[in-house]
Amino acid sequence: MSYKHILVALDPSEDSNLLLEKAVMLAKLSGAELSFMSADEVYGIDHKEKFEAHKGLVDYPIKNILVGENSISERIEKAVKEEGVDLVVCYHHHDFWHALFSTAADLMKAVDVDLFVVSVPK
Repeated sequence: MSYKHILVALDPSEDSNLLLEKAVMLAKLSGAELSFMSADEVYGIDHKEKFEAHKGLVDYPIKNILVGENSISERIEKAVKEEGVDLVVCYHHHDFWHALFSTAADLMKAVDVDLFVVSVPK
């Protein structure tokens, strides 16, 4: 399948590097646009500059960096509709709290586009 616009849900952690590698690979294969979104409500609008730093980690053009104040599911749902996103890339940690409160599970309910979940060991 070929994608047109891939949205990567990032936080400013080391785990984002693995996610970026996989998202860039998919974008290159399909010639898709690539955008970033803040995946953590703690790093909202005031931390956009932290996500600007992710641009330097990839050798692929970044269309947009999206931030907001709503829950990650609401922000991604909005981006899917307004930005023409057809693939969302995020990660899932294998630990107790993420098992209880999985953003990936919320996204599966909220968006009607493909979702690529990268498993990150604890």
